[in-house]
Amino acid sequence: MSFQFELEPSEEFVAERMDLLLQGLRHVFEEKKRIDPEFSQQKIADHLKVDKSVISRRLNTGANVTFKTFLEMLYAMDGDVDLRTFLREVDRTTYPRNAVSVAPSVSI
Repeated sequence: MSFQFELEPSEEFVAERMDLLLQGLRHVFEEKKRIDPEFSQQKIADHLKVDKSVISRRLNTGANVTFKTFLEMLYAMDGDVDLRTFLREVDRTTYPRNAVSVAPSVSI
């Protein structure tokens, strides 16, 4: 049996953006493991003082990931984030004039 339901436009917006964040988180995790073969989900879990299964669920399914937990996990991996905010109605080709970029002043 298949269930289909429609998301509200705001729910779809959030789901798409969270998916992008999770893709980025997974990419950072894979890069960290490539650089440091000893790095693991367990190391993230130890840093955040949670069970490894929590990290596994977050990385594999996005379960219970909030922006706060996304940033905590990114920090535990020595990762960072660069965000841009802009009005959707404005032609995106005018970026960066119509966007605000929020990035740390210090790179890791």
